[in-house]
Amino acid sequence: METDDVPSGSSPAAMLEQVVLVNEDIKQVVRNAFRINLMALNAILMARRAGSAAGFGIVAREMRELSEALVHSMRTLRALSDELLYAVTYVMRHARIEHVLARAATQSTRAQGNLREVLRATAARRIDLERHVAGQCAALATDLRSAVGISRVADSLAHMAKIEASWASDHRAGLDTVSEELASSLRGILPLLQALSTKLEAIHR
Repeated sequence: METDDVPSGSSPAAMLEQVVLVNEDIKQVVRNAFRINLMALNAILMARRAGSAAGFGIVAREMRELSEALVHSMRTLRALSDELLYAVTYVMRHARIEHVLARAATQSTRAQGNLREVLRATAARRIDLERHVAGQCAALATDLRSAVGISRVADSLAHMAKIEASWASDHRAGLDTVSEELASSLRGILPLLQALSTKLEAIHR
């Protein structure tokens, strides 16, 4: 039986720990994305009050749309990671059953034949589950790349917002502050996404 796509290098317990950490990182990114959304809305309102910051307002609206796209992307990741958590929990359960059956097979010569048959079926089911985990990891990695792309575009827009703020004749100090807060929040998201990628690699190994 081929097992090339099975993340056999990770124990089920280690995989479960990594999936829980992935879930926590995703929650953090969603919180940051919501904060950026509110900041971008505040920036739009400030640009309207300033009157002379039309360019800043346009950039802020783009930032808000991207933050909403990031929230949607992270919700998709969260759903996938929940499925992954469920699958890894079942891998752990089957691994424990295998261990118990293997010990029983060595201790009871009379029941060895039946136990070996059950053990083979349990091992086959575990391998199927591990393949499913590998597929979920691949799906997560694909969506994660999309989230990274969105964040990088948003980061570029944050720099554009700082430039546009410098051109505003009214409320310049406030616009400068908002644009710096946007840039700072985005700088916090990219390392989280990179950490997510590292954890997914650890699960998939």
